[in-house]
Amino acid sequence: MQAGTKVAEIREATPGSNSTYDFEIEASPEQALELRKMFQEAFTVDFDSFLHGHVLFTEVGEDDNKTYDSILRDAYNMLYTTGTVETKTRLEQMGIVDQFKLNQQNRPD
Repeated sequence: MQAGTKVAEIREATPGSNSTYDFEIEASPEQALELRKMFQEAFTVDFDSFLHGHVLFTEVGEDDNKTYDSILRDAYNMLYTTGTVETKTRLEQMGIVDQFKLNQQNRPD
């Protein structure tokens, strides 16, 4: 996954490439598709919140924030579950594992 101007991007790794990434995962095609859906949903909810607050001048409801947080928690959980040892360690060092109480049964020893 690489964060950038998009909420997130999933790219296929190619042997010998020097691509940069934030988190490396070992996911099935189905898991990668599910993660892509989560990122798209997070983008949509985030954009809707922006519209409410900056264009429509309406209050952003607490439900919008809870939905966004839930999607991010699910995405980070999938990143942790499918992540390499380095990814899991990095998520732990960033405090994300404890903050979101992620699935720690896959914790590296």
